[in-house]
Amino acid sequence: MFEFVTKYNKEIFCKCYKVFSKYNAKRNILLTIMCFVLATIAVILGITKPETFHIVFTSVFFYIMTLVFIMRSNVMSEKRIQRTVDKIFKKNPNMNLVAKYVFDEEKFYSTHGENNTINYEYIDIVHFEVVDDQIILLLKNKKFIALNTNDDKVIEFLKSKILK
Repeated sequence: MFEFVTKYNKEIFCKCYKVFSKYNAKRNILLTIMCFVLATIAVILGITKPETFHIVFTSVFFYIMTLVFIMRSNVMSEKRIQRTVDKIFKKNPNMNLVAKYVFDEEKFYSTHGENNTINYEYIDIVHFEVVDDQIILLLKNKKFIALNTNDDKVIEFLKSKILK
């Protein structure tokens, strides 16, 4: 149905990491709020029922988790993303690969290298975002795909497949 060819380079990797960082920041904000609320509930329960000693440990645990999520939300700055991508390319200088993506009604697959084909299902897509002239797809297991298009037909197609 749709076919795309993407040549990956440092610039595309940086864009993908930025989208991934924004997605994780949103998730961390929700987890921070949830941990703070649970810690507050545990403190209130500890005050109303002081005979329960385990409530103190629970509230301390959730307050610590709140602090961890607050600190993690600021990890991926612009410089940090660039350094991460530079390290990846330094370890693996042949990361400039070309991948072909084909999207069908049932699933999509990618082909890169010599007959290296990977099949994906649409439920593997966690999030997608349009950045400049590309659609960045975030997949499960911290994988991503960049498509060299920002066509409205493709965006509507992806929305229809993801929101099922």
